[in-house]
Amino acid sequence: NSGFTMPLLAYGTSGLEEKTSELVLEALKVGFRAIDTATHPEGGEGFNYDQIGVAEALTSTSVPRSSIFITSKVHPGDMGYQKTLRSVERAVDQLGSGAQGYIDLVLVHFPTCDREFCPANGPVRPLGSFEDAWRGLEEAVARGLVRSIGVSNFDAQQMEQLVSVAKILPAVAGLWADVFHPVPRALQAVCKRHGIKVQVFGTIGFEWSQGRGPGGKFAGRSNRLLGHPEVVALAKAKGWAPADVLVKFFLQQDMAAITLSARRERLPQNLRVTDMSRRLTDEEMG
Repeated sequence: NSGFTMPLLAYGTSGLEEKTSELVLEALKVGFRAIDTATHPEGGEGFNYDQIGVAEALTSTSVPRSSIFITSKVHPGDMGYQKTLRSVERAVDQLGSGAQGYIDLVLVHFPTCDREFCPANGPVRPLGSFEDAWRGLEEAVARGLVRSIGVSNFDAQQMEQLVSVAKILPAVAGLWADVFHPVPRALQAVCKRHGIKVQVFGTIGFEWSQGRGPGGKFAGRSNRLLGHPEVVALAKAKGWAPADVLVKFFLQQDMAAITLSARRERLPQNLRVTDMSRRLTDEEMG
């Protein structure tokens, strides 16, 4: 809804650490055109992203900047008008000359900063709400630092609240979703009503492996999504990898997705899922 185009599949960089530059460069080489990163908060550590490594890849690649879609995120500890604006300025600076002075999309990473992200008496502290952070992002757009702005990990009620005060509508709503943890219908309805693109992450089961899933058949700290009998059987019948089934499920619903691999040889395989001639049938989608 911002008037710009975003590739449906992005290469995620969380946890790549010292391999970030090498792997982002390889991802661009094999055909990825969207890169997802995030900015560390003032005075603290972020969510294991190496934005400097992304910058190194951007300056080394032969892919034109105009063909690359860069997403960064504001840490919840940097919420607040001025603090959010400084976060964006820091991100543009960190991404260096390869970003050519702008970021395609910046998201408010979380709607609140709980103790997991902002420990009591710690150095990371928001100076406002997500509404204040949004005003900072709108100012960043006005200054030409950012083209599109959005959110991540917001529920439907929080999205409605943001939309009610926003001068610029969110362009993207990111959230964890997989075939057994679908995008909530209420959030889908809000996004459809306002032309907001849904972007999912964790589609192949990472969140379950971190013990973040709700109680139920997948509760625990192991990733049983890739090895689930129904997923494996469908992948075998299609001649696909199980991960392809799990990501394709969302791409065929016209939702964007973030994929991640720390193994160079898997990057072309990950990109294969964007081939729209390879489709799940209506019955398989059900």
